Amino acid sequence: MGKSWSTGNVLLDYEFDDQNGLNASQRAYIPDLGGPYSLIPKNRRNSVFISSRQELGANTTISGDVLYSDRNFFDVSTFDGAPSLSTRTTFASGSAKQLSATAGLDHALAGDWHAQLTGNYSRNQQVSNATSIIGDGSDLLREAFIQGTAPSIIDANAMTQGSLASIPGGPVKAAFGASFRTERYDSTEVEIASGRTITSGEPASRREVLSIYGEIVAPLIGDANPAPGYRRVDLSIAGRFDHYSDFGSTINPKLGLSWEFIQGVSFKGTFGTSFQAPLLSQVHTPLNIETQLLPDTTSPTGSTDTIIIQGGNLNLRPETSKSYTGGFDLKPTAVPGFSLSMNFFYINFTDKISTPPTSSGGIYSLNDPSLKLYIARPPFAAGAAQAYFDSPAFVGDFARLGPSAIQAIFDDQQTNLGSTVGSGLDLTTKYALSFNPGRLDLSLNVERLFENNSRAAIFAEGKGRPASETDKNDDRHNNRRGFRSEWL
Repeated sequence: MGKSWSTGNVLLDYEFDDQNGLNASQRAYIPDLGGPYSLIPKNRRNSVFISSRQELGANTTISGDVLYSDRNFFDVSTFDGAPSLSTRTTFASGSAKQLSATAGLDHALAGDWHAQLTGNYSRNQQVSNATSIIGDGSDLLREAFIQGTAPSIIDANAMTQGSLASIPGGPVKAAFGASFRTERYDSTEVEIASGRTITSGEPASRREVLSIYGEIVAPLIGDANPAPGYRRVDLSIAGRFDHYSDFGSTINPKLGLSWEFIQGVSFKGTFGTSFQAPLLSQVHTPLNIETQLLPDTTSPTGSTDTIIIQGGNLNLRPETSKSYTGGFDLKPTAVPGFSLSMNFFYINFTDKISTPPTSSGGIYSLNDPSLKLYIARPPFAAGAAQAYFDSPAFVGDFARLGPSAIQAIFDDQQTNLGSTVGSGLDLTTKYALSFNPGRLDLSLNVERLFENNSRAAIFAEGKGRPASETDKNDDRHNNRRGFRSEWL
């Protein structure tokens, strides 16, 4: 519901969503993943959205939005390993509460210049509870896990935009701005396994980010000075400076060119770089170490007792990328309502952050070739397996065979994968037909992906990260957890 008046408006929206779960067995093209809700858990959500706007005189407008959402979910899944001792049934439930608020002010300055001030606050509090039963029915092991996270962001932005000057092709448009952002991440974990209760979590982590940015668009050739083969040429130059309190400073440019050859036919291209620091959750999520029997065709029993390490990584590096795009737009005047756009893109990511890639749909196997660099095999350093068992981050020996039976160590932490290259082609065409009465819109979009390859930058005799990086990561984890891992 809403109401508007001559100088403003207000809108109130409420949504209730109740969605049942979906099992993978209900889709013929997906293997059974175990459990009635293995694809989509049961969800119930209530959300409220309020938006308002008010003019203050002829030159100033204020606005604000508030969103609150409360979601609850329930899930059951079963994984049958080999041997049957590794069968695990997990009952999971949890909630997510989200609050975000935005306030803004827009003030008209001289000429066509505008100044805009905005402030934002968001917080997402998530709590999950999971109880797992591991065993073959006659000999059961129970594990309970409670995790809570509460990331939040506060930021303030100031921007101004308008015309800088007039050149023969038309007015030069510009936009300049600055922002300051504070991020915070809180986490708590409680593990109940093997007859003991472990409460862990990271101290609240915090980051400040200062950004300054600008963009200029110059019509080198326009309606006032066209030339044969150059009906319109626009050049855009943009740049951004960011300073992170924990990752230093970076400058990233972007260049763009648009050339209208004749009316209705234009070519365009861009080049740009980007930078993104790891999320605080990717860095500071607590470690979780356990043992499982993972599928292994080289083992006589078909499985191998494996230590699995999961969680954040204090050694993550920022993601960077270079991107190139090029294409054309076709809007022939002889065919009103028709348009065709084709764009080629090439993106080269460096240090892309993810967990180790798997080719088996998320079900880890020690024989998966894509995981080879993240799995260590014997011989291990003396006492390496026992060090993991003794660490505060160890949550349970779910293989139930003890440290002497460990034959593999799988590093499943967040990591910088190395380089990822993606390229492809986007084709979009539209055609509008007028009728009396009414109109029919036809559209077609095709994307062809030429390349999507990752190259891991993690080499240490086939056992994981380089020893120097692993030692440094372990040292930093030791400082906050009191254990050391030396399997490299």
